[in-house]
Amino acid sequence: MTGAISRLTLFSGGMTGRAKELAQLYTEYLDPSNPLSNNFAQAIEIIYYIHKALDISNDLASGMNENERRIKPEYGHAGTGVSITEAPRGLLAYTIGVDKNGLVKNVDIITPTAMFLPLMEADLKKTTEGFLEHGIDDKEIAHRLETIVRSYDPCVSCSVHVTIVRN
Repeated sequence: MTGAISRLTLFSGGMTGRAKELAQLYTEYLDPSNPLSNNFAQAIEIIYYIHKALDISNDLASGMNENERRIKPEYGHAGTGVSITEAPRGLLAYTIGVDKNGLVKNVDIITPTAMFLPLMEADLKKTTEGFLEHGIDDKEIAHRLETIVRSYDPCVSCSVHVTIVRN
């Protein structure tokens, strides 16, 4: 699984302040095997990063002049860069090619949604099978499946009306 619940599970030791207190207080809501825990983990991350942003802002405001804050781009060389970074929904991988003037010529992006889609589909399948075995009606199944999809926090186009129930 990717996203906030994975980050919190793997790196909670690096948390500080109120976010750390909340993570320790509500461990029962932070089950890495439950996709619904991702939303709660996101809330804890928001608290952590708000405090982190305040610390960074205060550091930048104290002692740096305007010229030290800016990095001047250097042009004249074409090239390609590859990066993988942690985004709110999970890993974001991309390759960007630029020309000698610094203009972007090609981009390849692999979004977090593309990475966690197989796991989300497996959870939806397992949930549907369980509900069908217990005779849950189609409308309730659709509602529960949409809840699971939203817990993965996919991009907007993937998160609305993803469930079609056919009799």
